[in-house]
Amino acid sequence: MPTIYREAGYAFRFRANDRDEPPHVHVEGNGGRAKIWLADSGVARPGRYNPRQLAQIEAIVEEHAHDFLRTWHEYFD
Repeated sequence: MPTIYREAGYAFRFRANDRDEPPHVHVEGNGGRAKIWLADSGVARPGRYNPRQLAQIEAIVEEHAHDFLRTWHEYFD
């Protein structure tokens, strides 16, 4: 599972078997895990994060969505 970015104690990753799903990242760190869609920075699975942590994660994904999408397509296409 390649890590594509790290910030604020979170690691943003893809899983090799995610090819057939819409673009998203898996987030791990700070005591939780989540799955975030890249198209709208929406939370697919919140894991154990509290609302404040999810808001921070969503803001990071939104800020880097263009780069994350580019990396997704480079990895899976």
